[in-house]
Amino acid sequence: MLFRSWGPPPTGFEHVLQLVPGVTGVLAATAAAWFAWRLAARMVGERAATRGIAGIWLGSSAFYYTLIAPSYSHAASMFACAMFFWHWLHSDAEWTPARAAVSGALAGFASLMRWQDALLLAVPIYEMARARTTWSSRAGGAAAAVVGWAVAFSPQMSVWNALYGRPLAMPQGSSFMRWTDPHPFLVLFSRSEEHTSELQSRFGIS
Repeated sequence: MLFRSWGPPPTGFEHVLQLVPGVTGVLAATAAAWFAWRLAARMVGERAATRGIAGIWLGSSAFYYTLIAPSYSHAASMFACAMFFWHWLHSDAEWTPARAAVSGALAGFASLMRWQDALLLAVPIYEMARARTTWSSRAGGAAAAVVGWAVAFSPQMSVWNALYGRPLAMPQGSSFMRWTDPHPFLVLFSRSEEHTSELQSRFGIS
């Protein structure tokens, strides 16, 4: 409505609309690094935590998605996952159905950023399975984690249901995230697209 009062409806390619996700991506990645540092410092001390977080940031794709392509979902995923791990490891409190529900909701929030983060749901289920409580409480806690995840992830499921006719989908296609076909050699040693093609032809890799 604000843009409409200024003129024609926005197309999504306006400079300010492209700037916002980039800036917020940088802020999200920075906040994720801060959460991770605070958590690590609690366990190993500030100096070791600083070296560890700096090494992870500089030695992984986090550097690229923080400064080169912060508008991608990776920076937001870093922040959401940092919040999840903070909730998981910062407290020594016993695992209860209520805590499992919150943990599941945080996993669902992370899944909204990148759906692969749904793997985090395994954490509260595992923690409830080994909690020192009754079997009924363990089962209730695991169910609470799943419900918390589903509620937090429901906006994405609603969109997928409207677009694809089902609440759970893989929009990138069946070739996306093929766990049985990781190509570790090409990932670790290829230097260019031309070199990758040469390796593929030499070793018969498709």
